[in-house]
Amino acid sequence: MGYSKSVEKGIFKAENLEYTHVITIDADGELSPMYIKKYLKIFKKEGMIFGIRKKKPRFAEYLIGQYFKKKFGVDDITCGMKGLDLSFIRNKKFKIVDNNLGLSIFNYLLINKMHFSQCFVSGKKRKDKSRYGNAIKSNLKIIFTMIKLSFDNFLKEKYSKNIHFLNFSI
Repeated sequence: MGYSKSVEKGIFKAENLEYTHVITIDADGELSPMYIKKYLKIFKKEGMIFGIRKKKPRFAEYLIGQYFKKKFGVDDITCGMKGLDLSFIRNKKFKIVDNNLGLSIFNYLLINKMHFSQCFVSGKKRKDKSRYGNAIKSNLKIIFTMIKLSFDNFLKEKYSKNIHFLNFSI
């Protein structure tokens, strides 16, 4: 099924089962589940949480991170530990960008100005090889994801501005 679809399917399954919140954590052993307690405390103030790692393992993660930092203020968008209040996505329709690192839902919420919090998470070196591909392949996938999401965001902003202008001129 792949990483992106697995993350999104899990989030939608939790929503369909009427859970109130979800925390995603990658299964590579890099991040510790002990941070779940910290996330639960943060949920009392904010409904969307992004983990921040000390170091990003791939150059492309740094690039996409710079885009999301400049655009939305998110320090580590590719961190494998995120939290979400599922009421933010209930009864919402949004476009899922293919092979998106599981970011379509979070990108949708960020472009719609949802508030978020960030939490430092640390971990250890991953236990196995990345299933996302070798260094070149995974970096290219991440760069293509950044291009797709940034283009989609550009269109949403341009489209929204045009709608606002048309409504204003009527």
